Amino acid sequence: MLGVALGREGWTPLLVSQPASLARFSRLGTGEGLALTRKAGDAERWLDQIVQSLQKIHAFWLEQRADVPEGEVEDDYLFGTDAPIPHTRTAPKVGRNDPCPCGSGKKFKKCCAMAGRTLH
Repeated sequence: MLGVALGREGWTPLLVSQPASLARFSRLGTGEGLALTRKAGDAERWLDQIVQSLQKIHAFWLEQRADVPEGEVEDDYLFGTDAPIPHTRTAPKVGRNDPCPCGSGKKFKKCCAMAGRTLH
């Protein structure tokens, strides 16, 4: 559900066409949904519907991929293979001892490269 929240725009077609498919995950995968489930005591009902929901979500995305024109790829993997598409760097590589690109004046390794930090 966190992934859906972070990329809501990409998930909108599924949310609009099949809201029930994700409702089951909202009910079991969010704090608010879990509180409702505990209050109603119907967790088993929601769990029993997970496989059906996953099948519907999978079928939806397969259909979306089928609509992509031949030779056009919308994600990091070639459809039907596990071969990743090579990425090309658009900006110069920042070395650990180079100044941080955020402009802090610190070395990259002491600023944005530290675990848990994000670029400013």
